[in-house]
Order: sequence, then C-alpha cells, then structure tokens
Amino acid sequence: MSTIPPRLSPEDRRSSGAPSALPASASQSAMSHRLLFEEVEADFAVLMDRAMEAVRSATEREDAVFGVFNALRSTLQSITYHEGRLLEWGMLRLTRCNPDLLVLPQNRPMPIVAAALEILARNEWHKLDGIKLNAQVHAASSYTPDLLIVHQPSQSLLITDVKRSLASTEGRRLDALLKRMMAAGLTAASWVYAEHRGRLISEVRIAVLDGSNEVTSETDGVFPMSALDTLLHLDGAGEAMNRLRAMFACRVAKELESLCRQLVCKLDGRDQDREGMNDALADDADAAPPKIKGLQADQTGDRSRSTSPGAGASDDDPNSLGAPFAVAPVKVGLARVAMH
Repeated sequence: MSTIPPRLSPEDRRSSGAPSALPASASQSAMSHRLLFEEVEADFAVLMDRAMEAVRSATEREDAVFGVFNALRSTLQSITYHEGRLLEWGMLRLTRCNPDLLVLPQNRPMPIVAAALEILARNEWHKLDGIKLNAQVHAASSYTPDLLIVHQPSQSLLITDVKRSLASTEGRRLDALLKRMMAAGLTAASWVYAEHRGRLISEVRIAVLDGSNEVTSETDGVFPMSALDTLLHLDGAGEAMNRLRAMFACRVAKELESLCRQLVCKLDGRDQDREGMNDALADDADAAPPKIKGLQADQTGDRSRSTSPGAGASDDDPNSLGAPFAVAPVKVGLARVAMH
C-alpha cells in the first residue's frame, strides 16, 4: 500500500519544492480523460442553487451580542459551511466525467484500530509501503471521509477530505487529521474488501484538498484544487473547481448585498424612531414647570446656614464633615455559597 512521505511542518506544506504525496506512477502518468467545463456548467449551476437555498434556510440563532446584526452573522456562518459542502458536491460531479472512477457510498465511518496508531507513532510514514492491517478487529475510533474514490484500472483508493480553506487551520489540527486518515488507510484495503463485495484494493492514497488554494504545491497529503487533474486522472478538473468557487463567490456577493441593504433600511427606521422620541422629550423639557406655593421661598431663602462645612450638623450624623467618628470593625473575606 502506498502512503505519504515524511510529515512536514505547516510552513513546509505551503512552500514550493516539497515532495509530492502522489506515488510516482500516478504523478508521472498522462491524463486518460479530458474535461470540458461546458459538460458540467449546468450541473454546477444546480449545485449552487442547492447551496444558496441551504444558506437562506439556515436557522438564525439569537445572540444578544450581535443584536440587529444577528441575521448577517448567521448568514456568514452558513456560507462558510455550505461552501465546503458545495466543493464536495462539485468534486463528486467531476468523478462522473471519468468512467474509470468509482465513488464508494458516502458517510460510512472507516475503522481506526490501535495497531495502526501504534505503527504511525513508531515509524516514518513513507516507510509503510506494503503494510495492510485487518479491519475486522476492535476499532479504537473511526474516521469518515468526504469521498472514497477508486481508480479501477490501477485498483487504487483515494481517501479525500475537502476543506474550503486551510489558511486558519492550526498545524497540529492538520497533523491530527492526516494521522487519522493515515490510520484509516492502513486498514482501508481490508475494510473495502469486507464492506464492498470483495473489491480488491492494491494502493491507498490520502488527500486533504484546500479549496482556497492556499497550498501552492503538493505536499504530504495536502493539495490545492489544481492537483485534481492528477488525483482524478481528469485533465481540467482543477480549473473546473476553481470556476465553481468563483461562480459561488458571485452568488454570495449578491446575497450579502441584498441582506446589507435590508439591514441599512432597518437601521434607518430605528434612527428615525429614535429621533422622534428625542424631539418629543425636547418638547416636554421646554414646557414651563408649574409653580408650587412656598417652594420659591425655600429655594431663595437664607443659605448662610450651609456655607461653612460642618456648620449646624448634628454630632451624631455619620455624614458630618466635622470631627472624626468611630467605625465598627468590618469583616473582609471570600464570598461563600450558603449551605442548605
């Protein structure tokens, strides 16, 4: 079973000249099929409609911090999630353009056995060629890939995880994902044989796909969308996915513009209501207050009694500014929860 080269740091993953995760036989082979974007353009439009409908129907969660901006926040969160789903749907559509490819049923967890984790911890990953573990044992955990793609002529299995962007992903989280994928890959041949009617797998590869193309070269299992040409044996696949993302960006821009216009109108309405309330309060303040008999005399009476600090104050008055007074002891300590 072919695996990936030695693990690199997140910085190395994003630098050019890093070793390719593809086996030499796959990376050097010519494309057996060519894709014309017109073949998938109509289907991509349907997928975008599906994604935008899901964005609009997302449940808005109330959040007092965002207030009137809560709808905008919920929409942005929904867009980022469904962009990843759209890329997965688009990639699934592209596999139909190559008759040599077979996509195995989705959403089936692959077992991660303890022996696989032990092997990965004690060995360099590029030295694991030919190792195949039995999947029919107790699994420590599982991993569910986005797509499992079999290239039937070579009996190779591609385990893929599609991400809308890896720009904000911490290196340790990416390493943990690659480790889970590798562990699942060590039992993949046995698992596929048992779960998919005796289908034989002679080669397993893993790939994390970065939809934002932040990765500029093939590395240890992390690829930009342009690598799909090789991964799917389909010339033009990477460009098609980039165009799908650009089309989605246009739809998102229009959706956000419409939402922002609605928000501005709502804010303008609130400002007008606030101005009306302020005008009403100003009118009330301008009205002359009623005169009360005897009040004027109290207000304009002899004020000499209060001109000197402490003058006329009671000796028992604790607020007096006169001589110091005794203060009772004060207990200071940690707050305690009452015991019942």
